[in-house]
Amino acid sequence: MKKRLRLIAIVSLLCGLAVAGFAAWSYFHAHTQDELWPSLQEKSVKLERQADMVKGTPEENRLVNEAREAERAASQTLASAKSNSQRAVIFGIGSILLILISIASMIAHVKNAETN
Repeated sequence: MKKRLRLIAIVSLLCGLAVAGFAAWSYFHAHTQDELWPSLQEKSVKLERQADMVKGTPEENRLVNEAREAERAASQTLASAKSNSQRAVIFGIGSILLILISIASMIAHVKNAETN
């Protein structure tokens, strides 16, 4: 039982730290995407304005298509940022729980060692 508690404590601590690292990566990735979104949105608006200036010319279709593509990229980036942010929160909570389980296992191991 002593070895099992110690193993549970070590494994849950390592898993908690790994999950915390993934949560931090997800958070920073979401933050980067969140900063990228406004520039993509701005690019889309600029292309739409340029398309309005050249109405009736062949270049209008190209600019409209580029504007739509930039808008689509901006929407996907924002959705991805939200998803990564939610993932960071979930994994952050999971890592806290794993670390708490590790601490509880360590305490149980120490108490079990004192009684024997």
